[in-house]
Amino acid sequence: MNKFITILLWVLLFLLVSIVGLFLFSFTHTGNEILKPYVQEKLEHEIGLPVEVKKFTLESGTSSLDMLINKQAVAHVVAQYDLWSQSFEGTYHVKADTFTHESRKLKNVDIQGSFKGNSEDIFMEGKGSAFNAKLDYRFNIINDVPQKIVVNMQGAEFAEVLEYLGHPALVEGKIDIDIDMPDMGEDTASGYGHIVLNKSSFNRTLVKELYDYTLPEKSYLTGTLDAKLEGQDIKLVGNVQSNLFTLQIKDANVDMVSDHLSAEYSLDVKDMRILSKNKLAGLLKVDGKVEKMDKVTHVVGTSHSLGGTLEFTVDESSKITLDKLYLEKLLPFFKQPDYAKGQLSGTINLDNVKLKTGIYDIQIDKGVLKTKALEKMSRYKIPIENRFTLKSKGKISDTVLTGDLKLDSTLTDISLSSLAYDLKQKSLLSDYDILIHDVNAVMHKAQVAKGTPVSAKGVLKFKDK
Repeated sequence: MNKFITILLWVLLFLLVSIVGLFLFSFTHTGNEILKPYVQEKLEHEIGLPVEVKKFTLESGTSSLDMLINKQAVAHVVAQYDLWSQSFEGTYHVKADTFTHESRKLKNVDIQGSFKGNSEDIFMEGKGSAFNAKLDYRFNIINDVPQKIVVNMQGAEFAEVLEYLGHPALVEGKIDIDIDMPDMGEDTASGYGHIVLNKSSFNRTLVKELYDYTLPEKSYLTGTLDAKLEGQDIKLVGNVQSNLFTLQIKDANVDMVSDHLSAEYSLDVKDMRILSKNKLAGLLKVDGKVEKMDKVTHVVGTSHSLGGTLEFTVDESSKITLDKLYLEKLLPFFKQPDYAKGQLSGTINLDNVKLKTGIYDIQIDKGVLKTKALEKMSRYKIPIENRFTLKSKGKISDTVLTGDLKLDSTLTDISLSSLAYDLKQKSLLSDYDILIHDVNAVMHKAQVAKGTPVSAKGVLKFKDK
């Protein structure tokens, strides 16, 4: 919807500027036809979308425009203007069966209304339909800043809202929006906003198709978001609930002058599959803070769901600190066989989150291999009594870990000197140097004396498991 409003504002402002700049031009059919290509070129430049001007009329005191935007939306604008005061008023009508912009999509949009003002202060009001719901609104644009906003929409299709925001339509249900902030921009400003997501259901078929994960039957989502305007600050409180997760937003504050945002949050996920596109599985509860300033968002979080303490900070860079996380919880969390116990500690630093580049340093203490699980994976039987430690450090570049790894255990010592692990493909390639302390411990049919060691060097490859 914001793209539609931007389009309308540029059309109105352009009409006013054209009228003032071209008032000496003869108001004739020939003159209007000559102006059409110029009008079309300027509108395309300002809107940033293809525009086809079907009809443009500039007469004394009146102007009208019919155009096709992005070959999808039909817009009709009629304005009356006062040349000397540089003011105008008129009506508009925008309609589109489907309107797409970048990854966003709107269906069955039909809004019409009126406007009046000048280039510094425009009042707009309108009503119609969008997101398969009735819509009515009014607001002012004062020095290019929206103010005195009143919006009401009841029963909008949440699936269409998600598509408009560029996300898969994973939730089917209705959303209500009620915003009344008439005093925005004033020191004594007050007002409220109230958004309700009525109890909705997940699209299980689409979730299965996109993430290869079957949701529990009757999985639901419901939530509310309340905003209160106090002077230049907006206070926010939110609560989203589902049988899969709950999210609470507490003590949130938005400074409209500096655009500074801060909030505390609590996220309790019953199953990470739906939130991680089926890359992770299991429980995770995270508490933390979010802060946004100068277009940079800073997120801090802490979790104790994996046994020890997981802490992270994310902005343009990222740091993850692991303190004694339990392997028996981590392995199922990453959808790996539960073949070991132990405590994982270390740090992961990404100096560029988008490029996923950085360094890591991790270690496992008090490690124990689970004999039954390992036998099922490898068909090798090992002693129940075993211990190991592991250390690895290196760098991360484009989701690939490269570095070295050293494992010392009661069974074997292993050194991977040129480790390369692809996090996406879950594949590993490395030179190895291995020492088995007692061949009989892992090869029970070996006909050698007890305590006979064996060493070997070579190349190790594996994928997934």
